[in-house]
Amino acid sequence: MTGCCNKAKDALDMNYLYLAEGLGVDVFPETNVTAVKPATKKGGYYIETRSTTGVFKRFDVFRARGVIFAGGVMGFLPLLFKCKQKGYLPEISDQLGNVVRTNSEALVGSVAKDRSFDYSEGIAITSGIYPDKNTHIETVRYGKGHDAMSMIATMLVGGGKPWPRQLRYLAGIPTKPGRSLRSILPRHWAQRSTILLVMQKIANNTSLCWRKIPGFFTL
Repeated sequence: MTGCCNKAKDALDMNYLYLAEGLGVDVFPETNVTAVKPATKKGGYYIETRSTTGVFKRFDVFRARGVIFAGGVMGFLPLLFKCKQKGYLPEISDQLGNVVRTNSEALVGSVAKDRSFDYSEGIAITSGIYPDKNTHIETVRYGKGHDAMSMIATMLVGGGKPWPRQLRYLAGIPTKPGRSLRSILPRHWAQRSTILLVMQKIANNTSLCWRKIPGFFTL
């Protein structure tokens, strides 16, 4: 979701960060925490950071009496794994990454072939239905120009034996090259898309582990 375009609370600088700054919190934008290390001599912690923008990266170190990890699962889990495995915070539980819950949402949509269609005008979420007691489906639109969201989407193909979804997807490329090409081109994607936001309240969880691939770490 990217929210409404017209002065809506669709950005952190208009809601959480705005309210935090109003209470006196200092916010450092475009900055990633790369390590948290104990400050052994006087207590507290050193927080190592790196800028995320600019040609020349900026590296800063902050010192704090305490640290709260509150960046979301995909935001702080890699950092915690790194701090544990490198020995910065060795007492982190071995259960780190187990029983990770999501908000049980899936985005399923359709894209019009005709570029003259424009579904982007209006509020972000208009209406919803309950097809059963555990499922809620809402219609969602992305604002005009939010085409980069298409880069996290792909064509929906059927599953099942004997062919996994990946092979079914690849098999569809030579048979329908035009459709396949349109699916990866972001231009005017937001204007031509209608998205269904599917949410369920059924209890579920997954697990994340930290492994090393030559050249970099990944989840």
